[in-house]
Amino acid sequence: MLVPAGFVSLAELWKEFVGGRWGKWSQDRAIESYETTFGTKNTVTFGTALDLTEDLFRLSFDDFRFALSTPSGDVQYTTAVLQDDNNRVLAKLSVQESLAVARDKTQAGVDGKWLWELGSRRFREINQKIHSMSLIRPKDKSVWEGLLRQDYFSTLPILFEREAYVLVSDLPPWTDDLLYDSYLRNIWLRARGASICLPESDAARWRKSLKEPHLRRLLSLIVWTENPGDGAKGGRPDKKRELWRAYQELALANSSLPRKEQLRRVEEHLGSKSSVSTLTRAIKEGESQKKLSSSHE
Repeated sequence: MLVPAGFVSLAELWKEFVGGRWGKWSQDRAIESYETTFGTKNTVTFGTALDLTEDLFRLSFDDFRFALSTPSGDVQYTTAVLQDDNNRVLAKLSVQESLAVARDKTQAGVDGKWLWELGSRRFREINQKIHSMSLIRPKDKSVWEGLLRQDYFSTLPILFEREAYVLVSDLPPWTDDLLYDSYLRNIWLRARGASICLPESDAARWRKSLKEPHLRRLLSLIVWTENPGDGAKGGRPDKKRELWRAYQELALANSSLPRKEQLRRVEEHLGSKSSVSTLTRAIKEGESQKKLSSSHE
């Protein structure tokens, strides 16, 4: 990983964040967030405590510019949140999207190749007991708190390698429709394999910005959103919800039509274009969510 003189890598800043006071603070907030949902119809969807810690870390750079140090030695600059299409350089899939990808061999790759390359060896499918905690109040706090504090992630990055904070050299299968013709894709084409850094002066400013009121404001953007901290910026989750809704309205689940024909009918129903892979992910995610909900009714 190439980090030029005068710059600090996000990999180094992540170690500071997760290993210091804000790492513990973030994990404690994850516990609090789940506690507030017990006995309600609300559902916390950020995943594990480590996922929430990572989400707070990602969002803390929204007002900064990244320096992308490429393998050729060039340094290119880009804002963390891209004004051209409102994507984030550090965008991730949601918990349910990540679960659908992990269970799809064409997306996960041989022996989980893509899961490990982007999600690291600490990626795991979300433990369904964590999901059910928002629906059924657990009796033993030590058990559910232990589940939340397990040392793994249940979400997948879209363009960066977790913990190394390097832009991927090759795009994983799940980016095909997420980044189609987007400005974020153009940035990746110019800086693939680049280490994501901050100039030393910006790194110092970032460290000073880490105060509890600021992090609580970021927390409020994460805890109750479907795709923590990203919304539509993290990979068009609204599009998959629309596809799933149209799929159900057209009663295609009971049909024997090929997926391509199902896609044609869904596109005609919605009046917009998509792809077979995105429709397939929408169906898998929708069916997974439906099973989870029905199992706790």
